[in-house]
Amino acid sequence: SLKSLTVYLLGDLDECSTSNVKLILDKLLYDNLNVENVVFDLSGLSFMDSTGVGLLIGRYKKLKQFNIPSYISGASLSTEKVIELAPDYPYAYYSLALTYELKEMPEKAIEYYVLYTGIESDEKMLKIVKEKIKELEDGIKK
Repeated sequence: SLKSLTVYLLGDLDECSTSNVKLILDKLLYDNLNVENVVFDLSGLSFMDSTGVGLLIGRYKKLKQFNIPSYISGASLSTEKVIELAPDYPYAYYSLALTYELKEMPEKAIEYYVLYTGIESDEKMLKIVKEKIKELEDGIKK
């Protein structure tokens, strides 16, 4: 089985395009329910509004039913701003935190990990993230 499925989203993800994208995505995801996780790569997006975020949340919830975690990567600053307004999407915060960690911006990473812990209910994930926060904080102190 595939370890990870990366979905590259390009152009605009808005009211006009989401219904088409939703059909294509759902088929793609349904045909790949054997993957360990799904990454939505947003680096090719030129624009995304709240309907785009709604689409991602819908796929996140669908995948969660099959115990497949999903993440986002490559979000531009404007896309991040739109995502931040979606409080019922814990993986958005987690993904943004990971992105900042990779960019070696620990303060920003901690900020998003803390937001994540405020809305995640999975005990195992909370334990992992709290350890991560401590690790990053220790790294900053040095």
